[in-house]
Amino acid sequence: MEIKNPLIKALTTGTRGPAGESADTAAASGQTVGRGPASTSDQLTLTAAARSLLEAGRETSTPVDGARVAALREAIADGSYRVDAGRIAERLLALERQL
Repeated sequence: MEIKNPLIKALTTGTRGPAGESADTAAASGQTVGRGPASTSDQLTLTAAARSLLEAGRETSTPVDGARVAALREAIADGSYRVDAGRIAERLLALERQL
């Protein structure tokens, strides 16, 4: 798969930043780019907005039902799982109406 966004490409390859600039040039301008494997001295600092979004996601997420996941995996594996296209379409339309 080819990554077309130069910033994402830089973050995943560590070779080029936005507009083709080198990692050192991008870093000097305050942009973060990947530089290869992480070392024990690497650090990550989240902004207040990022921390807020992370907490909001934790509060609104529903727990995963392990038994249901296992049952679905088994049904898919043995070929008994059937997709209800009508139900999917109804839910997509309901979501579209909410937007």
